[in-house]
Amino acid sequence: SSWTDRASLNLMSGQRFSACLHRLLEQKQDDSIDVLVFGVENSLWMGQQFAADMKRIFPKLNFLAISSNWLLGMLQRAQGNVEPKNFAIAPQKFRLATGAIALALSHSGTTY
Repeated sequence: SSWTDRASLNLMSGQRFSACLHRLLEQKQDDSIDVLVFGVENSLWMGQQFAADMKRIFPKLNFLAISSNWLLGMLQRAQGNVEPKNFAIAPQKFRLATGAIALALSHSGTTY
């Protein structure tokens, strides 16, 4: 019922997500990451399946599902940071597209 309710956050989020995907499709020019999905444990597994499904639907876009821990390692620049090594994507190739979508998933609401 929330998808038919025009004031529903589910409907508004779905419409916004769709509009963002449409914009990314129109501006796609390189191999940068268009949709970044991250989480841990079960949330990461769900995110990986979601990214795989979306890649089949939108083959022109680049979807990446990764662990939140890996993402933190890539983005942190503070003292004591340990850069991830031997992962499927090299740190030099980790580039978000302009207007990229980032989805943080948490099945329990307590882990990201």
